[in-house]
Amino acid sequence: MFGQQGTGLPVQRNVMNHLPLIRKSLTKKDLRHQAALVLASKPSHSTSAELNIRFIKQNAKKRKLHQAELHLASKSGGTSSAILNSRLATKATHAKRLHSAQIISMIK
Repeated sequence: MFGQQGTGLPVQRNVMNHLPLIRKSLTKKDLRHQAALVLASKPSHSTSAELNIRFIKQNAKKRKLHQAELHLASKSGGTSSAILNSRLATKATHAKRLHSAQIISMIK
């Protein structure tokens, strides 16, 4: 049975365990700190104009790739949905590998 206080409310309450949230926030802070140290240790020789040009080129390349995929998808005879799905799956796995490699390089 629950013990009761003078107000008639039970003493025992459902309390959320905050330890996983605390652990998650600490690991996030640690990863951010590691990334900041890595970025601070590598001098940046590029200007903002160079970074903007690189960003514009990457966006143009992504747009062209997307247009090519839409063109392939619009063709009725040459490609099937299975082929398009396999291409998209390989593209997604490549993006995941690239992301994990970037994270690993930031941590080291």
